[in-house]
Amino acid sequence: MWCNLGRKKVYSAVVVDVHHTPPSGYLVKEIVDVLDSEPIITPQQLLLWKWIASYYMAYPGDIMKAALPAGMKLESETRIHLDCEEEDTENLGEEERQALKLVAQKKNVTVQDWLRS
Repeated sequence: MWCNLGRKKVYSAVVVDVHHTPPSGYLVKEIVDVLDSEPIITPQQLLLWKWIASYYMAYPGDIMKAALPAGMKLESETRIHLDCEEEDTENLGEEERQALKLVAQKKNVTVQDWLRS
């Protein structure tokens, strides 16, 4: 998922627990986009990460960053580019077509560029 925090800061996160009890004492930001419709991290991985964080007294986010492969991390320096000349756009939604158009025009787009469009 993506969430805007501040003027230009966008954070990605792994959602571990979904509930319907809003926190009190602060304003909750809206989720901008959900990247994956199916979980990419198994329950066993989450249990291991929780144990590692507890054992080494580390933040769960630091464990996640160390455990995930580089290709699965969405960070500010991430760049998006096309690998092919033509794409079949019939099965794409409007947002996906706009993203494809932006990347095709600029040839090399950062995540921040894409979010601003």
